Amino acid sequence: MPIPAIARGAVVAETLIWFEAKNRETGVAETIGLWTGARHQSFNIDGRTRQYLGGGGALEVAPLIAQKGLNVQSQTVTLSGVAGEVEHLLNAYDARQAPVEMHLARFDPDTNALIGLDRVFRGWLDKAPSVGGTRGGKASVTTTLVSAARILTRSRPTKRSDATQQLHGVDLLLRYTTVSVSVKSYVGMTKQ
Repeated sequence: MPIPAIARGAVVAETLIWFEAKNRETGVAETIGLWTGARHQSFNIDGRTRQYLGGGGALEVAPLIAQKGLNVQSQTVTLSGVAGEVEHLLNAYDARQAPVEMHLARFDPDTNALIGLDRVFRGWLDKAPSVGGTRGGKASVTTTLVSAARILTRSRPTKRSDATQQLHGVDLLLRYTTVSVSVKSYVGMTKQ
């Protein structure tokens, strides 16, 4: 997705990161927003108001590279290892493979008014180490996000067993596949 053109003149750009991960204790999907701004702030995205936590949770976002096609893109995001919300995200949530959205917020440097808000990345959290705990937190944690094109690279290993077919109702198509592998079939030819 191409990054939208920015109006002429000076702007202040901040990155917003929205995570949706399952709580390890309850199994319920919960959301948390971090951004590179200095204070907590709400933004209206897709008709919903989202609260983003500022003040150092998201430290640095590698330069965004937008390209066409179905290539899986990786994005590196550095989070604060000592921020309580980051520790909660990586330890209390099952954050691996959690859906992630990134938006670019543009502000007027004189009035601090929001000029524009555009989604620049959608994908999943691919790599994120746990932080904090009894050994103490790291100053920063590097996470890797992968784009939504990653879904096209996944295989479906459970689509060819009889047990999987039975989940879809009474389907006996693959009932004897384990037996038929060891039995030679001579359809249309003579046995020699």
